[in-house]
Amino acid sequence: MDPREALWNLHLLDVAIAERQAAADALAVDPTTAARLADLRQRLDSLRSRARQVRSAQQAAELQLQSLRDKRRRLEQELYNGRLNPRELVNLQRELDALARQHAELENWILEQMEEAESVERELEQLDSELRELEAAYEAAVQDRAARSRALEAELAVLRQRREAQAACVDAALLERYERLRGRLHPPVAKLLGGVCGGCHVSLAPAFQERLRSADDGQPMACPACGRLLVP
Repeated sequence: MDPREALWNLHLLDVAIAERQAAADALAVDPTTAARLADLRQRLDSLRSRARQVRSAQQAAELQLQSLRDKRRRLEQELYNGRLNPRELVNLQRELDALARQHAELENWILEQMEEAESVERELEQLDSELRELEAAYEAAVQDRAARSRALEAELAVLRQRREAQAACVDAALLERYERLRGRLHPPVAKLLGGVCGGCHVSLAPAFQERLRSADDGQPMACPACGRLLVP
């Protein structure tokens, strides 16, 4: 095989490998979606904790309210049983009035807690639905990325085998030179396109072009402008 053709084919395989490797690297998990999921889960945990606190406080208040009602009933029975003197009646009425105020305040507080609990639970339901949808989309995306990654890895394995076989067709000294250029020039090999270097796009002297095209040894030549290996 002509050395220049062998080198160009090797270069094309390296380009294909680089493209597929870049595509595989780009299949990493989306950090934005992962962060959104983590944020939603944290908010749900906080809301669930708040809902439990509100409901617990509400239940405790309802027990206290029932205790106030029981106490009021007992005091009202004493008030109307006719066994108390006027002074005791006055004191008892004051205590009943105070209990009535406590009862009203506690009822209002319980209503507020109920409204807050309902608001928290509505938000919980909304967030839970949003989280389930996002998790489903995230899982589908993960599976899709995994499938695409497996396909790319299979392609890369084939391309690397072909690359290894192609590299064996390139002269050892030329291969070493090519590998050195790969570290600093992208691409390291270019075509001569209408008298112009396909890498740096500089016009080349006609005499140089002729030497490149008619080289007896079939070896590529370095572009005098950029140093890339040129093939006709």
